[in-house]
Amino acid sequence: MGHHDRAKQIVTVALELAERDGIPGVTTARLARRMKFTEAALYRYFSGKAGILAAGLDQLTKHMFSTMAVELLQPGAAQREPAAVILERHIKRFTARNGLLLVLLTHAAETHDLLLRKVSTEFVDTYLEQMEKFFTELLEGIATPIQPSTLAQLWFCQLLGGFLRSRLAEAPWDPSEHPGFRIFLDQLDSITANRG
Repeated sequence: MGHHDRAKQIVTVALELAERDGIPGVTTARLARRMKFTEAALYRYFSGKAGILAAGLDQLTKHMFSTMAVELLQPGAAQREPAAVILERHIKRFTARNGLLLVLLTHAAETHDLLLRKVSTEFVDTYLEQMEKFFTELLEGIATPIQPSTLAQLWFCQLLGGFLRSRLAEAPWDPSEHPGFRIFLDQLDSITANRG
């Protein structure tokens, strides 16, 4: 098995551990045991746990952006289906793997590791840009004082807020059932009802 394949395997195992046991469950010792080699051997592939988590986050974000390209950003997508249907389908992507993408993002916010923070920041910046494109198309031809960039930021804030609230309350997280999501969709419906 080549260096690249082994690194991918390490990331896969790390994401499985994080999904099942949370970030504290990902240790180099556990990874080495699962990979059936020494802990020191991990350092041939990654500088440490944060580097492995950064690679995992990068993998998850690439998957998210590829699904967004198909579901949200195809030309005319915002005109073919109601926004609520598109956004409900999209928001379910964040629940994949027990919310692992958001778990990694919130972990990155509290770490001092520059690589993990960089990957997280790049995800947030790119995600907001992509959502702004979606809302720009959705609002095309509608006179509204709400800018697409503002909608993208509100969208992301309600997504993160609902996730954090559910995690802190140790409650199941279903973003499409969260009151903030419903209010956001109602506001979006009232804006797009004015399409002329």
